Amino acid sequence: MTALVAMTAVVLAWPVPSHPRHSLDLSWQIGLHQAAQDGLRFGTDILYTYGPLGFLAKPAPFLGSTSTIAFVGVVAVYLSLMVMLLAGARRLMPLWVAVIATFVLARTITYIPPYEALQFVLFAVGVDLLRRDRVANPMRVAVVAGVLVAVAFMGKVNVGVFVAAGAGLVILAISPRPFRGLLAYAASLGAAGLALWLVTGQRLDDLAPYVRASLELISGYSEAMGMDKPGQRLAIAAFVVISGLVAWAAYRTSAGWPRWRLVALAGLTALLLFALWKHGFVRSHFAATFATLGLTLLVLMPRATSWWLKLGILAVAAAGLVGTSPITPLGYFNAPRSAIAFAGQARDSLLPWRWEVALDRTRRDLRRTFAIPPGILEQLAGRTVHIDPYAAAVATAYPTFTWRPLPVFQSYSAYTPYLDEVNAALLRSVERPELILRWYQTRTDAHRTAIFAVDFRNYWFESPVATLERLCRYRETAAMGVWQVLADTGRACGEATPIGTATARRGETVQVPDAPSPDQFVLVRIRGLDDGPTGRLRTLLWKSPERFVTLDGEEFRLVPRTADSGLVLAVPAAAQGSEPFAYGPPVRTITVREEGSDNGDNAGRGGELSYEFFAVPLQGS
Repeated sequence: MTALVAMTAVVLAWPVPSHPRHSLDLSWQIGLHQAAQDGLRFGTDILYTYGPLGFLAKPAPFLGSTSTIAFVGVVAVYLSLMVMLLAGARRLMPLWVAVIATFVLARTITYIPPYEALQFVLFAVGVDLLRRDRVANPMRVAVVAGVLVAVAFMGKVNVGVFVAAGAGLVILAISPRPFRGLLAYAASLGAAGLALWLVTGQRLDDLAPYVRASLELISGYSEAMGMDKPGQRLAIAAFVVISGLVAWAAYRTSAGWPRWRLVALAGLTALLLFALWKHGFVRSHFAATFATLGLTLLVLMPRATSWWLKLGILAVAAAGLVGTSPITPLGYFNAPRSAIAFAGQARDSLLPWRWEVALDRTRRDLRRTFAIPPGILEQLAGRTVHIDPYAAAVATAYPTFTWRPLPVFQSYSAYTPYLDEVNAALLRSVERPELILRWYQTRTDAHRTAIFAVDFRNYWFESPVATLERLCRYRETAAMGVWQVLADTGRACGEATPIGTATARRGETVQVPDAPSPDQFVLVRIRGLDDGPTGRLRTLLWKSPERFVTLDGEEFRLVPRTADSGLVLAVPAAAQGSEPFAYGPPVRTITVREEGSDNGDNAGRGGELSYEFFAVPLQGS
């Protein structure tokens, strides 16, 4: 009965995919499938917050065998989630009411991304184990937990970190011999993780750089990404209130538990709330965060709670979800459309004779989106190609060339010096792509139009060391509409030489020196943006204050950790390319300010900034 109700809820609430259209998310989602199918090596060929099993998070559009595996995996996760939803509801209300509640809430639950859904499933299982007076076979639980946590690590690293810590707390609390239980868990996690790493075609010597890059991606995200969104203050207030209710529920439900189980539940709940805080207010996934908070209340709510209190608490959680959910009333109740979408994906994924038809349909849809001119495609055919800045789905749409991406294949994600240098190192190596395909897009807000970059960052400042290598080594061979082809020339960057320094407070304008000769780039390294211990703690717990750079009166968001890597301020004519792809005239003035102030208002705050200007010759021009 439980499985039938849960599976019906999955079908009737299945997310309805839109036709493939270009977006940042589509780029990395399809890129992860392409990387798995091409046998690219994580840690060397590909660096991302998702690992070798990252493709499991995105079953649609259909992209081949990896989509089949992803469909089965996502159905399994959402089915488990619905079981948890039904079980939590049955603890608090009669069966018939619990079934209705499950169907009503199911639509919001499927907006939780698959790996975050897996995180909650493991949380709910952990709470159930802690509730029991005695766990029948804790060693078996430890082994199974290790395998599931390994899957999470190989899928999405930051989720893996949270579930690994939470599972460890539960194993310690339920094991009669805690050390043995923890050892079994660690051994299972290590063995399963290594097996999955090898089964997915990875190499042992790539494991260390994969771990290093994953840590860089996780730590750098809170500094470089996640601008404040409209309504965020109200959402934060709602999060605090509902988190308080979660803490109250955890306290009440654990009354009378042994001490170590109390500690484990407190730690497990704190880990989930912190993960939801980062997911909601750094990554800006409000709906998924509040849906998970509602589920958490269902799982933790004490059975003996009065009906009025139950309804009041769940109403508060529902208000938070409704206030942040992207679901329209019409879409919320459109269960037939969800069922049709589920049936279509099941048919395409599970019937092998449908695979080619479904893949051809996906490619046709992507080609309508990208519409690359035939003249550009002719140049790409049979060559190795990197796609800049983030249109990796082109490689799936037009499989006539070999995709050879820079390791951080979406340039906006190379937001630490390490990640930037990894990209630059490939461009310096003999294995660099023969061609780079650039897609020119603009983004418009109320005040201006600029080359597209995340959060109105400066496109030319993304992955700055790699950007300079690209400008030095590649030249334009074709440009049609919004597409440009750059070809490897054999040129290189010369040695950087200092051409000036300046010191200024935040908000003060600095003059940029001219290039000593027409064949030289001008770069700036900005130092003094480090927040110190207090700022680093804020970044760990939430996110870094936003910085902005103004270039000749036009303001952009500034990524602090790559600001001293060498930001390009002037480009010689031989490296410019045609309009609209060219860098344009040299920058004459530069100003840096912090979040919450207009230009000039930061003067005197936070110490001085150091500007070091360099000239880099274009060799072989």
